Amino acid sequence: LDGSDLKQLTESTGDSFFYPRISPDGTRLVATNEFTSAIWDLTGALPATESTPLPPIDAAGRSLFDPRWSRDSRSLVGFVFPEAGQGPFEGLALYSLDRSEYEVFTLESLLDGAVLFWDREGRRIFFATVGDSTESILHSLDPSSGEIRQLWPLAENTGGYDLAPSGDWLVFTQYSGEADIWMATLETP
Repeated sequence: LDGSDLKQLTESTGDSFFYPRISPDGTRLVATNEFTSAIWDLTGALPATESTPLPPIDAAGRSLFDPRWSRDSRSLVGFVFPEAGQGPFEGLALYSLDRSEYEVFTLESLLDGAVLFWDREGRRIFFATVGDSTESILHSLDPSSGEIRQLWPLAENTGGYDLAPSGDWLVFTQYSGEADIWMATLETP
């Protein structure tokens, strides 16, 4: 990789979008601006100039923040962003593109916005909450049943979480003067 084949994917005026995520099938991109998220079709001429904003989650104006694609590119999971960004994340929401509907998973603890990803099969969503002592705790969510399981506390100063290709190891960085890479086994359902 040398960066010589640079391509602009979107062109928008007035809005700045962040946290771009390309769908696994490569046909769409989702990104978040200050208070909402939008989807661009990448199958036409680039840069894509038209986006489709995701609808609000509810009448209170809550929106989906930093959504991540499901493995089949038919759903998005993201943080529930309060109306006008006032306050912490209020849970997780799963948006079905097929049904244009949200399913909201309310959590008892504040979310740690640094951890959110699907497993390799698209059956579980991993996320972290901030516990009583401000340590982050890893959880898994089965979107089909709504079951949330607490897995284990995450070490301080960790980040960059991802799954190994086998799906049974969590890989992450721990910063302690230098950034070392660690991995831990994930319990299978």
